Amino acid sequence: MPSSSPPQKKQTTFLTLPHELRQKILVGTIASLLEPLSTKRRKRNRKNAMRCLSKRSKKAKAHAELLRDVHAEIVDDVNYVEKLCMDMLRVRTVEWNVKVFGDAGHLLEDWEIE
Repeated sequence: MPSSSPPQKKQTTFLTLPHELRQKILVGTIASLLEPLSTKRRKRNRKNAMRCLSKRSKKAKAHAELLRDVHAEIVDDVNYVEKLCMDMLRVRTVEWNVKVFGDAGHLLEDWEIE
């Protein structure tokens, strides 16, 4: 009598995960580059904020570009996560301006991160 072996389970990989889980993982890799701005008095000026935010945005965009190159199957996930992280950065910027200067300022109008 032939022995029957149990069916082999398909190994779970990053690419076999549902989009939602992949995006959650990817958010962590990009959002970690967008640390909050300093509220220390000597660093609290809008020009410095613009420079720091622009630098962080460029870093995050470069990281997203690297992730897109990993595999064609995750490009849509990376695009979604990049947009989400840039939106988070905009919200943090407004919150920072309100906390430090008492208003949202014109920082977002002058700063293009698209």
